[in-house]
Amino acid sequence: MSDKSHEDMMTPDGKVNPIDTDYQVGQDNVALKFGPFGFDIHNRVFMVAGLVIMAFVFVTLAFQDQMAPFSSKCVLG
Repeated sequence: MSDKSHEDMMTPDGKVNPIDTDYQVGQDNVALKFGPFGFDIHNRVFMVAGLVIMAFVFVTLAFQDQMAPFSSKCVLG
């Protein structure tokens, strides 16, 4: 496990049975820097979300006529 003491961790309110593990929060994340901006993304979550957004945009553009009634109901209420 890490060298950190247990004093810097939050303590729970009730009765607990802590599990000792080597998992570190964010261990699977990818840290990137783009100019002055820093990004810390989780590969699987980012890929799935990106693919869903791209599929939605593609379907909306490919079937504009069929999507028009749906989008007008959503926008106008």
